Amino acid sequence: MRKHTLWRLVGVACGALLVAGVAACGSGGGGDTQAPAPGGPPLHLKVGTAFSLTSAPLLVAAERGYFKDEGLDVEFVSASGADAQTITAAGQMDGYFGSLSASYFNGIANGMNTPMIGSGGTSSADGRAQIEMVVPADSPMRNPAELKGKKVAIPGGDTVSAVWQVDTMLREHGITLADLELIKLGFADAPVALANGQVDAMLGFYPSLANLLAQKQVKIIGDMSKAYQVSGGAFVVGPTLTKDNRQAGAAFVRAMNRAVTNDLQGDYLADPAMVTLLSKLTNIPEDVIKQCPAPTFAPGLPLSAQAIDEMQTFFRSRGQLAYDQNIPLDKLVDTELISDASATPVR
Repeated sequence: MRKHTLWRLVGVACGALLVAGVAACGSGGGGDTQAPAPGGPPLHLKVGTAFSLTSAPLLVAAERGYFKDEGLDVEFVSASGADAQTITAAGQMDGYFGSLSASYFNGIANGMNTPMIGSGGTSSADGRAQIEMVVPADSPMRNPAELKGKKVAIPGGDTVSAVWQVDTMLREHGITLADLELIKLGFADAPVALANGQVDAMLGFYPSLANLLAQKQVKIIGDMSKAYQVSGGAFVVGPTLTKDNRQAGAAFVRAMNRAVTNDLQGDYLADPAMVTLLSKLTNIPEDVIKQCPAPTFAPGLPLSAQAIDEMQTFFRSRGQLAYDQNIPLDKLVDTELISDASATPVR
């Protein structure tokens, strides 16, 4: 886990997270409910992030001082995925943003105290997704149905939510993920394999996809925007905020939602100042950010009960879950913490 040298920020906030289709009765717990004393030292938290646009609620909340206003000192570290969940469950990190995956659900089934407290971003206002299926620019393929039997590179592996979203898109064209020959490659290796003809298509992720499109190396095949209307990512917290200090957990949620409400609505990437800020926070060049879709963050960062259920069913159909029945949403989402955060209006 690499510590991000730019980040040891004091954070803040006010907000409200609502969970779509879930009553406020979730996976809470007792524990110390004392928030940092007014005027006292802030509570230090360590939070994992990939420093991407999809992490904007975390990063902007820190930069704007929203965590600080809540008495929280947030240190960001580079961490995501299964490792982030394990580290968070062990109390070595206090939360993270990452893609949902089969390993995440298996971790919850095995007793990890790492509930979701908010959804990641969805398709941009102009209908673009953060991921797209692409083929070489000179490929004769024009329709996703033509991918049947083809070799398709999937950076990040085939157990993450992006694969579920691809399957959703493919079904609109009469095929499924099972009709593809999936090739697991690293994010840096997939474009090389595509250019060399070792694979026929690849799943591309912004911001790197922006460069490939600008250089006319690839073209998009299919439209992921509908499948990406529901996020495959989530903000997750661990026992420090769900058990040891739930007031701090609610404060953490409020801070993020304050950033969403105050700074990340509408076409926020049309604002040059916001582009400059996000470039600073993510180390993504401004000219690249301008080419990326702006993830839509709904106020309250609502989680979709239906999507989370469908995701579990999808992973189970692929033999990737170690349990037989879908985990109820109130075991996956700390709805009480979300409700506590929403009790204080967003500033």
